[in-house]
Amino acid sequence: MSHLPGYARLVELAEQRLALLEDGRVAEAVEVGKEQFRVMEELPFEPPAEAEPFLNRLVELWSAAADQLQVAAGKVAYEIGILRRNRPALLAYVAAPERAGSVDRRG
Repeated sequence: MSHLPGYARLVELAEQRLALLEDGRVAEAVEVGKEQFRVMEELPFEPPAEAEPFLNRLVELWSAAADQLQVAAGKVAYEIGILRRNRPALLAYVAAPERAGSVDRRG
C-alpha cells in the first residue's frame, strides 16, 4: 500500500497553513494544522524512502510557518503592551454607573 498520497496531502495542507499564517488568519491555520495531525496519524511511523522529497518540503514549510507564528506572537505582545500602557485612558471610556433617581431635562 502506497502512503505517498498522504505525504502529498501533508505538503498541500502545510502550504495552505503557511498562506493563512502569512495573511494573519491564525485561527484558520490552527484548523488546518489539526487536519495535518489527522493525516499524520494515518501514515506509518517509518516513512518510505520515496517520501523523502515530501518530507524535505514539509521541513521548509513548517520552518516558514514557525517564523510566521513568531511574527504573530510578536504583534500580539506589542498590542498587549499598548493596552497595558494605555489602561488609564481606556478606563476613561468605561460608562459611569447610572445614578438612581437622577433628573433629566424634563424634571
